[in-house]
Amino acid sequence: MKAYFRKKYIFLFCFLAGLFAFSGYHMYEKQDEIGVFLEKLSKASDFEQAGEAAFELSEALQRDVTGNAFTELYGMTQRVLHKREYRNFSFVTGEKGMIYYGAVIEGKDDSLMEYAKRVGRAARCAEERGAETIFVMPPTKVMYSLMGEDRKLPVNDTNAVQDELLLYLQQNQVRTLDLRGPLENSGMMQEELFYRTDHMWTSEAAFVAAGALVDKIRDDFGDDWDTEHFFCDRENYRADVYRQATIGAIGRETGILYAGKEDYTVLYPKFETGMKWYDLESGERKAGSFHEAFIDLEPDGEDRYENPGSAVYLEGVVNRDRIVNTENPDGPRILCLRDTYMSPVACFLAPMCSQIDLVWARSNYNDIDYEKLIQEEEYDYLIIEVYPYNISERAFAFFED
Repeated sequence: MKAYFRKKYIFLFCFLAGLFAFSGYHMYEKQDEIGVFLEKLSKASDFEQAGEAAFELSEALQRDVTGNAFTELYGMTQRVLHKREYRNFSFVTGEKGMIYYGAVIEGKDDSLMEYAKRVGRAARCAEERGAETIFVMPPTKVMYSLMGEDRKLPVNDTNAVQDELLLYLQQNQVRTLDLRGPLENSGMMQEELFYRTDHMWTSEAAFVAAGALVDKIRDDFGDDWDTEHFFCDRENYRADVYRQATIGAIGRETGILYAGKEDYTVLYPKFETGMKWYDLESGERKAGSFHEAFIDLEPDGEDRYENPGSAVYLEGVVNRDRIVNTENPDGPRILCLRDTYMSPVACFLAPMCSQIDLVWARSNYNDIDYEKLIQEEEYDYLIIEVYPYNISERAFAFFED
């Protein structure tokens, strides 16, 4: 018990020391603004002028001081204390620095069968229009089990939920693609498949997923999109590596001093391509090669917490977008209900398709009549993808009855 309180006192001391150091540094950086305030205060003839001067100083001191500063301070303290849990186990860090969502205590989702039924209804609607349906389940960083000392970490493991949902989908005659197997069999290490500071998979993992989907379509429907194994051959793609250039969504919550920055790889074809990308809501358009139409290396704004690593393809995710391949007008046409995970996968599928329509199928983002959408367009395939941590009512807000 004494050791427990000793750690708490050490943490308190480090945190307060950091807070005073940060405050002192910030006052030093803002000394010009403070000097202007003191000058105005000495010239103030009444309380109103003094109040205005004080307000201007307050604005100056708060400028550039956001929650990020306190996140960094807290993260630095956790790092100094060599703590592998962050903020009451909201996140936990593995031996190699991989950061996971911490374990949460919550009730079982009793709606998994209902979600499967909705996907089944969508598949039957697509079938009436001559389209085949596949439900795609990407993995999390905890694909099956953690290794070594990481097994002791209290992580948020969704594998049981994934297994149950996939079983219900199969019972509703929905073809499924469980990507845990292809990624585990890819020969790549965990740190090659997932960002250390993000929940997202890397471009290399997304490329493997695209190939697995092409294999699934060939095996289940006899439709071979890549007869010469050209588009799914990794040798036909360039890989530009950007060193220490990104910090992911988890890293933004824990801070750079705690999580550190990491590399990211941009994968794109060596062969010639002609693509068009449309944001169907904003009207934004891009055209040109795969790289010109799909890839954006510039983060939004100048915030050092922006993450081009997971947002580099198709701007991460927009509500509704469309890819048109001008080089392959006779290729398959796809409707994809998806989340962020599918953005790079869709890009790698695009050279084999004529058109891919993408919808961020979350009830709090879109108000779409999905039945009408399927019936009015002539799609060859309906692909529904849901990231395991997104399995909830809002991700299956379609074909509810």
